[in-house]
Amino acid sequence: MVGQGYLFINDTETSVNYTLPTSVTWQTLTGAAAGSSVTIQPFRSVLLLAASGSTAGASPYNLVSGTTSTAQFRSRYGIAADGSGDSISTANNGVANLLKYAFNMIGTQQGQKPQLSQPNTAVLALSGSSGMPRYDVNQAANQFQVTYVRRKAETLPGIAYTVEFSSTLIGGSWATEPGASEQVTSIDATFERVTVTAFASASKRFSRIRITNT
Repeated sequence: MVGQGYLFINDTETSVNYTLPTSVTWQTLTGAAAGSSVTIQPFRSVLLLAASGSTAGASPYNLVSGTTSTAQFRSRYGIAADGSGDSISTANNGVANLLKYAFNMIGTQQGQKPQLSQPNTAVLALSGSSGMPRYDVNQAANQFQVTYVRRKAETLPGIAYTVEFSSTLIGGSWATEPGASEQVTSIDATFERVTVTAFASASKRFSRIRITNT
């Protein structure tokens, strides 16, 4: 509702530059324009007024920890808001920042906050919750399996996961497999583990997971 106050709560131990919903023009309690984002110190909150715009679906209070969009991810870790830093490997190990976000790979050092700069190239375990996608072949059943971690759609992750296959690695040969089956196992409120099974229809079979912004 226009004119109503909305509370933005940083329930984490890290200062966050919170990206505000763009459908609303926000004001501080003194009437000053709030802009497109607001800095919230650890375990503190900011109360803003909806000056104009659409507040449809807006929650009266918002937790930083419950926001997992790419915009919030970029803001929290100092990545360019336009996405130009998504493909960069901050850890200099070939794993792009966006892949760490997509596959729950933002590591932590003992007693420290999560960091993109910590190297992490681990492959997902069979019942794991973090890591690069794993690939398995069931020769007896002539099946090829891809297992990966995916952010749940209801968390509004801002990205899409597309599993593609190729028998040649030639450009333009990558495509989804209509006959593939998908098994999904919930991990927690944010992530799920997905196993895609396809028949190994050729002597060579390759797969990749394409991550795109939505």
